[in-house]
Amino acid sequence: MNKLLFTIALILCLSCSKEDHKEPNILIDIEGNQYKTIRIGDQTWMAENLKTTKYNDNTPIENGTNNWSSTEGRYLWASTSDLNNVIVETLPHDYYGIIYNFATAKTEKLAPKGWRIPTKSDWEKLIVYVKNNGFENIEGKALKSKSGWFSNGYGTDYFNFNALPAGYVDTFGTAKVDGFVANWMSTTQNNAFSYISVGMVYDQHTISISDAILLFGNSVRCIKE
Repeated sequence: MNKLLFTIALILCLSCSKEDHKEPNILIDIEGNQYKTIRIGDQTWMAENLKTTKYNDNTPIENGTNNWSSTEGRYLWASTSDLNNVIVETLPHDYYGIIYNFATAKTEKLAPKGWRIPTKSDWEKLIVYVKNNGFENIEGKALKSKSGWFSNGYGTDYFNFNALPAGYVDTFGTAKVDGFVANWMSTTQNNAFSYISVGMVYDQHTISISDAILLFGNSVRCIKE
């Protein structure tokens, strides 16, 4: 009997110690787009970039191709030009997801219901967790996708976060530098002219937290409320 109880306890222990981030689930947005989600520490994140063209109340977001704005909600599909032939196959238009301006985040209607766009503190908590679990000074490498980065700048994707280099939208409303950088927005506005963004670069394995002017557009990863 004691041997049986010990075996059961051992199984339960091993089950409890299994890393949460190895078990992705599915999130569906207002348009029916499906996203993998992943638990990292006590946070649950989307494992893909957001790609909805509607707010969560079904209101369309205006396309910013000819009228990119810093004050009105806009979106653009990330560039998939792949000028350096980082990926052999032709990329679908939604491969990297959508890039949004900060005004979309300020509406508080961009994220699927039950989710939200992360704050600066949310990003910092993720970075600290990754750092404290064996990846100090290589946090970016642990979160980067295993392929798709210029000049072998890819990572191990240890946490199944699958950080793809979607690039960003510049002040002229042009989606660019796919394959080189990954930038995501937070809802933390630093001042009247900028907000906090989080980034990775192909030739670095760390993660940066910096200011992005309001005219810059970045990718969005949502976190569960």
